[in-house]
Amino acid sequence: MPITSAFKQNELGNPLQGVSDYVKLPFPTLRLRWHNGYPQASKDSGTQHFGGWFNGGDEYAEDLANFPASLHYMKGPDTWVSKDGKEYEVYHNRAIFAAPVATRVRWITKENGYKSSVTEILAVVADRKDKGSLFPYGAAVLSCSGMGGLALVDAFREWVKKTTKARVEFAPGVPSNMFYVVIGTFGKQRITRMVGKTSQSPIVPAQVNYADKTEIDEGFLASYFVGDEVGAKMIELKTAAAEWLADVKEKGKAEAAPAPVNDNDPHYEPIGAEVDPFVEF
Repeated sequence: MPITSAFKQNELGNPLQGVSDYVKLPFPTLRLRWHNGYPQASKDSGTQHFGGWFNGGDEYAEDLANFPASLHYMKGPDTWVSKDGKEYEVYHNRAIFAAPVATRVRWITKENGYKSSVTEILAVVADRKDKGSLFPYGAAVLSCSGMGGLALVDAFREWVKKTTKARVEFAPGVPSNMFYVVIGTFGKQRITRMVGKTSQSPIVPAQVNYADKTEIDEGFLASYFVGDEVGAKMIELKTAAAEWLADVKEKGKAEAAPAPVNDNDPHYEPIGAEVDPFVEF
């Protein structure tokens, strides 16, 4: 006779989820990390000098095992040299096309006792061959540490604000995150921002590209619209990621991560009514 029970595993939970066990997403994702670049690197190196998106060769290959192919615009494997003179292999590109699904901010404590926040945005990324139309690729986790994470959230918020008028006119009622945002670094100048209260250091903030549009029009929005099929998938992803999104406490402590936006700082003022119904910035 088979052994049966009236209970399911999800009712009992995971008894082995301890202080060193972090919740993993239950679906494949491409991990893309933000890099500030190295000012001493040649401008011809692109991402290595200007900053942008990357991941280590081993991690990127591991993620690709769950996808049919790499993003066409990702470059690599290339060998980079850190400021300490160490070589490492990466895949990278200065910018990506991403539609944000949900955001979490968690704290980690480094070996020296210094605490740092990590902003992680679950998103759907698009691919593009040469200069053709965008097409959905899959889920990704975009991560950036410290103040760079706030700058990343700011960049997505900037897109929402800049496109509000056009979306009201040409896409009324469509959630603002149902559009791919071209986010990364652009142009021929390396852009930096000094951050920090007690001691300051430079970061390269994430930026948004508007295809040189002085005014957003219907054609611009149409070219980045994800469509209802992808929109439905975004809702599925957020629902499935609920446990991961809630896993923001520093392990072993009762300290919850702060909100990714400082409501007391006017630079990070809330969007108000423009906040998306299923994206938590």
